[in-house]
Amino acid sequence: MRPSRPGPGPADPLEDQNKPKDQNKPEPANRLQPTTRPPQRPLRTTLAETDHRLGPGPSLSTRGPSRRARDQLTRSRLQLTCLKPQPSDPLQGQTPPQDQDDLSVSNLLERANKNLERDGDSLLEDGDIAVHKTRLHKRNAALCVVRRCKWPKHKNGRVYVPYVLAKHYSAAQKSVIFRAFKSFSDATCVSFVPRYRQRDYLYIHSSNGCWSFIGRTGGQQKLSLKSSGCIYFGTIQHELLHALGFNHEHKRSDRDRYIRVLTQNIIKGKEHNFKKVRTLNQGTPYDYGSVMHYRNTAFSKNGRPTLVARDGHSKFGYATEMSLCDIQRVNRLYCS
Repeated sequence: MRPSRPGPGPADPLEDQNKPKDQNKPEPANRLQPTTRPPQRPLRTTLAETDHRLGPGPSLSTRGPSRRARDQLTRSRLQLTCLKPQPSDPLQGQTPPQDQDDLSVSNLLERANKNLERDGDSLLEDGDIAVHKTRLHKRNAALCVVRRCKWPKHKNGRVYVPYVLAKHYSAAQKSVIFRAFKSFSDATCVSFVPRYRQRDYLYIHSSNGCWSFIGRTGGQQKLSLKSSGCIYFGTIQHELLHALGFNHEHKRSDRDRYIRVLTQNIIKGKEHNFKKVRTLNQGTPYDYGSVMHYRNTAFSKNGRPTLVARDGHSKFGYATEMSLCDIQRVNRLYCS
């Protein structure tokens, strides 16, 4: 009969301490130990990374919030998203420096379209909105939906707006125009593409000043970007937003809650540029930083303000490119 081997003795608590560390055997992995969570994705803050479809947010109760509460919560989230200063737009929500105001879209449009009333068979209203002589009533985002002047959506979910670019632009000017096109395709579902055989398309050419029709009008649709005075990134975005169906910010239906119009300072015969229109605001807040907002001395006869903010301190008309609200409105109108 084989003698049994002696079993291991009691563990010596000092034994492991006397051993060199490199001789200690690694402890076996605990299979029940929870795995490490992957790092969370950082919040989207740039213009190109803005969420295309901003939802109403989480429920506030087990039974769900009321419709009024949901609408209020959505507006609050949009207010924070649209008006919060962003790294890509350092002037958003701030007082612009003097030299930056000279490059604002509002100022550039006013200089390029000074004393411009008509172009060919079209009349110009609100400074840069073209209206056919036979159509005296302007469109806006609300009527654009009703009258089907939106650009159609492809079955893949994107909206392709065909264009023909006149040949009289230089290579440098075309580069600025293409960069403005790309800003839409990067941040929205809208892409401006060269025309192939489409019936409805934009004809972008250098005429008198910077102007566009509101929404899709059908057939060849002229959009003027004068080679001297209109080839600026934000100015091109402004006119393209008109072509997509958007009006000026200071004319939206709820503007009286945010700005006052000082009619005594408006040039005689230009008062129509300040009339409110019935707009589809899509639940977005009034945007002082919109590229569609005119500056406070627009159409002034004496250099004094024609528009003032009701809160007494908000600045507007200084935008040099689309704001986050501008982008969200495009996505809500076309990409939802």
